[in-house]
Amino acid sequence: MPHSVLVVEDDVELRAIYRRVFEKVGYDIIEAANGAEALSILDEFMPDAIVLDMLMPTMGGDTVLKRLRSMQRDATKVIIITAYSSYRHAAEAEHVDAFLVKPVPPEEILHTVASLLNE
Repeated sequence: MPHSVLVVEDDVELRAIYRRVFEKVGYDIIEAANGAEALSILDEFMPDAIVLDMLMPTMGGDTVLKRLRSMQRDATKVIIITAYSSYRHAAEAEHVDAFLVKPVPPEEILHTVASLLNE
């Protein structure tokens, strides 16, 4: 069974790039354009990994992280991808599995997720 990845990113083009990269190697991809959409998805389905932007409209990644941890869904790997390195401390306080600063080559994102999922 393929691994599932929830991509939470407000930039439509980046979401499309991430989708192509992950689907090319067989991952199932779910997309959310903001944190509120992500939490709605997470109420119904828990993916193997979440690729999460921090600064988004409606609800940012920091709020998603806090809610995710309160759901006690620690088995899901969380990879932060943000243009703002200033979010590192907040992300690490929520015990994220990886923190990447944009721009990040798609191959690096794929490698990070694969290594966290022990592939």
